[in-house]
Amino acid sequence: MTAQKSWRRRSASVLATATAVLLAASGALLAPAAANAEEPAVAATPTVTVSKTTDLNRDGETVTVTGSGFLPSAPATSGTRPPLAGKFTGAYVAFGYFAEVWQPSTGAPATARKTFTTKWAVEAADMQTIGGDAAGAIEVRPDGTFETTLTVSEQDVSALAAGNYGIYTYPGGGAKYAPFETYTPITFAPETVPADVAPSVASATTAGLTVKTELSNISHPMGAYVAVIEAGTSAEIDQDNMGVGFQWVQPSNFVGGAATSTIEVPAAKLDRAKSYEVLVWNAHSMPTADTILGLASLAVSPTQWEAVFPTAPVVKPSLAATVAAEANVGLKVTAKLADVTSNTGAYIAVIEAGTAAELTAENMGLAADWITPAKFTNGAATATLSVPKAKLDRTKSYEIVSWKAHTNPTLDSLYGTVKLNVTAAQWNSVFPTVAPKIPFTDVQAGDKFYKEISWMYTSKLSTGIQQPNGTVTYAPKANVSREAMAAFLFRQHAPANYKAPAKSPFTDVQTTDKFYKEIAWMKTAGISTGIKQSNGTFTYQPKSSISREAMAAFMYRLDEGKKPAAPKVSPFADMQPSSKFYKEVAWMKTSGLSTGIKQPSGKPTYAPKSNVTREAMAAFLYRAVK
Repeated sequence: MTAQKSWRRRSASVLATATAVLLAASGALLAPAAANAEEPAVAATPTVTVSKTTDLNRDGETVTVTGSGFLPSAPATSGTRPPLAGKFTGAYVAFGYFAEVWQPSTGAPATARKTFTTKWAVEAADMQTIGGDAAGAIEVRPDGTFETTLTVSEQDVSALAAGNYGIYTYPGGGAKYAPFETYTPITFAPETVPADVAPSVASATTAGLTVKTELSNISHPMGAYVAVIEAGTSAEIDQDNMGVGFQWVQPSNFVGGAATSTIEVPAAKLDRAKSYEVLVWNAHSMPTADTILGLASLAVSPTQWEAVFPTAPVVKPSLAATVAAEANVGLKVTAKLADVTSNTGAYIAVIEAGTAAELTAENMGLAADWITPAKFTNGAATATLSVPKAKLDRTKSYEIVSWKAHTNPTLDSLYGTVKLNVTAAQWNSVFPTVAPKIPFTDVQAGDKFYKEISWMYTSKLSTGIQQPNGTVTYAPKANVSREAMAAFLFRQHAPANYKAPAKSPFTDVQTTDKFYKEIAWMKTAGISTGIKQSNGTFTYQPKSSISREAMAAFMYRLDEGKKPAAPKVSPFADMQPSSKFYKEVAWMKTSGLSTGIKQPSGKPTYAPKSNVTREAMAAFLYRAVK
């Protein structure tokens, strides 16, 4: 009822009363006329109707909410805050989760009302004032009715300890009027838990596969059918085709909707080239969209397939070879063939490594032979080839190759190719070496490091030390200076086009010094960082003797190959894993550059602080390249 209508009713009542008084005073008022006087207006009770209140879709559903009796009743229905302060503020229409005591009229705080969707029913003239349709404004008609739709869904209600889902109405704009506070409970459909199908291969043998399927969340009164089928054929299942394995899991097998199915699938029905699935549907029916409970892939590992269909071992021909040297004559190569099946026998040949593709009837390598079928016993045979010295070159590598006789070597006819491991001693036997003549008067053939010092000369790493009488010495027992060490390493490893920097990296080495280029290269190559001084500069100390641990560091940095981790137990009695150059010194041992200094106790020492002699340095450098 609007304020204007209320005023009109009050005015009519006053007028009727005044008229009655006037007529009574004049004697004209009749008794029957009093029965026609207007009864006082009775306010309609607000009511709300919701189109659907039970089994609502948990994910979302739209309901229609209609209301009646929502008429003004000032001042209780007048707003207490803008934008409708002092005016009829209608009612909020909300879908929410409210506490048991939620009504504003009882003083319940706003936190008792968790709303998800809200509309505001106000008079038509005020809809735009509160923001129009975009703000959720709906009209409450002059007769106190409204109609709207709300989308409801199961929401997160963790903000309230306890409460109820429902469609709620209550006065808008801060008004407090108990008749407008209505609650229509709603409930959602129970959550359906889909059936779960988890198949696996329990065992695999030549008899077939044992497929175990764990079933859960199944409630069909007749149980479930379980079938192992070829992947993608579920639409083909019928009474005459129940897959490659089938089982009826009866109701009595289920406990709490869960059961285990075990199906033996014979090997005769399987094909390892195909994929398989497990199909589950309601018992006493055929699988359709309405009856299928689950479909899951069956994972069969290669190992399991191999257990069902074991492959026969493929025996491949094998070839092995040994080498013997005939002094100053050549090499004798013994070849052993095994697991050869051939009615023509086998050819064998010694060839230069990598030239098998060049073999023809006219080019059979350095030496060749035909092993006839009669020479084989149970697929095995042995043959020996002699390769003359004139056909050999110790700088090259060689192989022995075997293939089916009366063919050329191809991937289809090849029996094997083996590298010939010819040792340095064997090569020396075939090609005896003549000791080089060296000019060093203090080094004689038979001396401990004669070979290494000779190599220093022939490799042009050392020209020796010129003496006043014109002879040249090597001074094997003398200590190696740091500048001499730089020169040795430079000659062996530095690039031919190396150009020294215009400014020296070390304060004690000048660009005009004899070994400047070699020492500068040590810095450039990262082999030596120098010795840091208190003022931040670095010196090289070219005339100082080099220690054995510093020599190890130089050699370690020179080697660009992958290095093993330092051993946890030191190979030398006088080195500990915590020692400064332990990693580099241990590497000298593992790389074969140093055997250490033999001790009576059995475990060698390295003497890291001792100076490196020129003969020891020759041995280190020689072993690094040999």
